Amino acid sequence: SCVAANQDKASPEGFCAWLEHQTSGKWPSENAIAESMVTAKLQAMKTRQVAGVEIFSIGEWTDSGGKTRDWTADDISQMVNAFNGGTPNSGVPLKVGHTSDGFNAKVAKALGVPSMLISGDNGNGQIRLGSVVSLEQQNGKLLATFNNVPEPLADLIEGGQFASVSVEMELDDDKPLLTAVALLGAEAPAVENLAGLAQASIHSKARWFSKVKPV
Repeated sequence: SCVAANQDKASPEGFCAWLEHQTSGKWPSENAIAESMVTAKLQAMKTRQVAGVEIFSIGEWTDSGGKTRDWTADDISQMVNAFNGGTPNSGVPLKVGHTSDGFNAKVAKALGVPSMLISGDNGNGQIRLGSVVSLEQQNGKLLATFNNVPEPLADLIEGGQFASVSVEMELDDDKPLLTAVALLGAEAPAVENLAGLAQASIHSKARWFSKVKPV
């Protein structure tokens, strides 16, 4: 986050508030109000379910921090078990990932929301555009189903505008915990043996594994 990256400043929080004002023209509290209004607008939209999305796989992969690990079936089982046990408590959000400013603008226009809320901090996505409601392990892959995906976003997925996904994880005593899933546009995910989003079934109703090639 901005505060963590600017601990050398006399007041990291104050510096980040000033930086946000310089970037967006608004102070953090104003942005929080705007985000709440946008969230309410998204919740009022018709939504769809996106099912059967391959989001991770066993294999040797390198994350965005440059750390390489041989991910096993046990790792995937741990992610499923943690999710089924209610961890993290806030759930696992679906967001827009490291896409270009132009692409973020297109998504924002489709949803009728500010681009800044689509791109978020360092391009990691800010607003929740759906939630993971189930995880399952199948043939060495981790499959997810997303609920409450705004219909305009589901239409973009169905139309092939989003090619794949990237996952965000945290390690708890070296046990992986899924914390977010991001939709990717033209960016190549680090985990290269996943079926694209075109294979998903769409129904009416901390580290990112993206842009880094596996070893």
